[in-house]
Amino acid sequence: MGFIADEVLEMAEQIERNGVKFYRAAAEGATGDVSGLFNRLAEMEERHGDTFHDMRAKLTPEETVPATADPDDLAGKYLRSMVEGKVFDVSFDPAEKLATLEGAEEVLSYAIALEHKAISFFGGLKDSMSADDDIEKLNAIIDEEKSHVIDLSAKLDEIRT
Repeated sequence: MGFIADEVLEMAEQIERNGVKFYRAAAEGATGDVSGLFNRLAEMEERHGDTFHDMRAKLTPEETVPATADPDDLAGKYLRSMVEGKVFDVSFDPAEKLATLEGAEEVLSYAIALEHKAISFFGGLKDSMSADDDIEKLNAIIDEEKSHVIDLSAKLDEIRT
């Protein structure tokens, strides 16, 4: 089974939709600057989803082929493992997890874990893209996701001290 860019980009869109839903729900249950942080992250995830949607809309058949030689299909196998829910189950609604988390510390820790999974997925996706402008967009999204981890970690450290 070969790598199909449209399917994986749709998964990336779903990851971002899940992120928006999670952060919006987390903001409703939080107060003060923690709520503001979650709302800001929801807006950023929404923009990321729009970027992936735009990338899908302009795919050509040639762009569904991995950019680099990969005779063992490592990039495809890696992305398929994610698509199949072995690494990042996009069918799971992360907002539902909020009901099981107690307090801002647990919510922040869970959000950090979700961001790490998204970064991993997007890194694998980047390895399979051929268009330079798409790779640049993915790099920008990955950098923003890393900044989310930094912001969430800083807030977590602040709460713990």
